[in-house]
Amino acid sequence: ALWVYELAASKHIRPSMPATFSTLLLACKNADPPQSAAALPLLEEVEAQGHAVTRELYHSAIDVCRAAGHWRRALQIFNRMSHQGLEPTTHTYTLLEQAGAAAKVESAAEVYEAMKFAGVPAYLSYTAAAANALNRTAADEGP
Repeated sequence: ALWVYELAASKHIRPSMPATFSTLLLACKNADPPQSAAALPLLEEVEAQGHAVTRELYHSAIDVCRAAGHWRRALQIFNRMSHQGLEPTTHTYTLLEQAGAAAKVESAAEVYEAMKFAGVPAYLSYTAAAANALNRTAADEGP
C-alpha cells in the first residue's frame, strides 16, 4: 500500500482525504512485520497536505507501533498528539498500556519511567509496568 501511495505521489497525485491515511496506517499495522517507521511520516504528510491530524489517526499510528513492538515510538507519537492539543482518551491509554505491557525491556521500571515521562498518568504507567513484569514472569516460567 505504501509503494502504491509513493508511486502516486511521484506522479503528483496526492489523496486529499485523511481516510486514505487511515487505510495506509492499517496496511502498515497488518504488514509482516508491522511497519511502524512509516507511522510518523504518514502523519506528517497529512499535515503537509493542510489537513488536521485527528485523534483517530494518532490512535492508528500508535496502534501500528504497538503491533510492531515499538513502544517507545508509540510514546513519541502520543507526545506529539498531546502537543497538538488533542486530549487522550481511554482508547489512547489502552493502546499505550498494551504497548508497555509487551515491551521487551530489562526492567518493568523502564516502562514506568518512560511512560510517566511522556505524560501518561502515573497510575496507568504503573499498570503497564506491572503487566510488563507479569508478562515477563509468565514467559520465564513457561507452560
